[in-house]
Amino acid sequence: MLGRIRSADLESAAPEATAEQVMEPGPATIRADADLEQTRERLRRRHVTDILVTTPEGELLGVLAATIDTYAAARPARP
Repeated sequence: MLGRIRSADLESAAPEATAEQVMEPGPATIRADADLEQTRERLRRRHVTDILVTTPEGELLGVLAATIDTYAAARPARP
C-alpha cells in the first residue's frame, strides 16, 4: 500500500494531476491480527477515524472505519 486518495482531494485536484500527486502517502495501516486496543490507540495517535488493514507485504485486505464513539473511547478522558 503506497497511499490513498480521499474523495475531497480528488475533487479539488487539477484535471491533469496524477494519482501520485493527489494521494496521501503512507496512510495509517494495521495488520489483520492487531487487537482492538492496539487499533484504537493507533487511530488516536494518527488522528484518523479509519485505518487500512494490510498484510505484512502491504496488500490491502480491507478498511476499518471506526465510529465516533469508538474513536472517542480511545481518547484519554479530560480532567
